[in-house]
Amino acid sequence: MSTDSWQCSSCGYRLQGPALEDLDPVAYHEAGHILMRWLLLPETLGDTCIHPDGSGYSATSRPGEAIQREEAILLTLAGPVAEVGMLGGTIDIEQSHSEDIASVLAWLTPDYLHGWPGGRYT
Repeated sequence: MSTDSWQCSSCGYRLQGPALEDLDPVAYHEAGHILMRWLLLPETLGDTCIHPDGSGYSATSRPGEAIQREEAILLTLAGPVAEVGMLGGTIDIEQSHSEDIASVLAWLTPDYLHGWPGGRYT
């Protein structure tokens, strides 16, 4: 498969690297996002793409619509957690190709955590 010619018909993504033989990690990862969205916000389920280079994308059917930060955190972490849960092992933040963990860490500011019950997480 040529990296120059393949483009996802759903999201427009173009391959960024060679195709992988094992897409299980990305499939479980995206399934985690989908399952959490279905549990929390089923009316917002959108397209999900799994690309041959191991990248993936789970969309919302309502782009731009605000959701609560707690829901965003759960939705975002569901991908890496499902991947690790199904394939075993632990999450290595430094080796992770997912930007999900970094996104959540950026959201967990002291001001945000201070607002949690009793402010005990700061």
